[in-house]
Amino acid sequence: KYDAKDYYEIDWRFGRQEELVELSKVIAKHGGLLAVHMRNEGAKVFEAVEEMITIAQCSGAHVHISHLKLMGKPQWGRSVELLQKIRDARANGIHITCDQYPFHASSTLVTAMVPHWAHAGGPEEMMRRLRNREGTVCEEIRKEMENRGGPHAVLVVSTKGAHPSWEGMYMDEIAQELGVDPVDAVIRVVLETKTVGECIYFSMDQQDVLNIMKEPYICVGSDGNALAFDKNFTKSNVHPRHFAAFSQFFQNQVSHLFAREEHTSENRPHPGGATYSRSGHTANIQTGNFFAFQSIGIEIRCQ
Repeated sequence: KYDAKDYYEIDWRFGRQEELVELSKVIAKHGGLLAVHMRNEGAKVFEAVEEMITIAQCSGAHVHISHLKLMGKPQWGRSVELLQKIRDARANGIHITCDQYPFHASSTLVTAMVPHWAHAGGPEEMMRRLRNREGTVCEEIRKEMENRGGPHAVLVVSTKGAHPSWEGMYMDEIAQELGVDPVDAVIRVVLETKTVGECIYFSMDQQDVLNIMKEPYICVGSDGNALAFDKNFTKSNVHPRHFAAFSQFFQNQVSHLFAREEHTSENRPHPGGATYSRSGHTANIQTGNFFAFQSIGIEIRCQ
């Protein structure tokens, strides 16, 4: 018997592929959908996507990859190659879809730059290793920070009240203020926030974001929460995907990806409509009607 706390602490990254296939067979049996946060979105993103294709093929389940991205400089510019892998799988009858938040920046804890082995034993053990600069921890932090765009691309957005003046500063700016190396600045933020500080990482290539956005089997997914806009309630700065994922998608799609006439004349449901919906409700725009996104000044008509 598990309570909510037990379930939250289960880390499926360490689950075997065979186990995931067997669990997915049960999902397929009941007509469900397996929504996946893949094992890797950076250096091993191709292997991670291949695993999802294998699970879908072996189980017969509909696998849905959450917030598909290519994170890290070595992956920049490889979206065409990655998307072709998914297209080929779909052409072979494998039921796989994705979603995306339409920004070239991701958001997670500052400890994402700390190597996995240093997380073992929980926050206190992690902080002990960082204080002692144990093993190769500094070298690995430097490598991961560079992979995520470098210290000038890592923005601290929340210190949970521990150091408000750092919020809104990039890691290179914090390092300069403290007179230390950017790696030491990362360690300082981790220690002072007791591992719960949050950062926005400008770790993706904008053209890759746009290429992914064009695919008809990929819908919008904010990967966000229902937050109050008032910081008195949120207590921190947050990634704009929490509030603006859908308007950002339409602004990019209409303004940059398609000619307005080509995109609006097809009178087809949005890729994130009937195919993905579990609610049983779908809205269509009929010929001669229109809808508008007043906040971004876009009006779409079906001719």
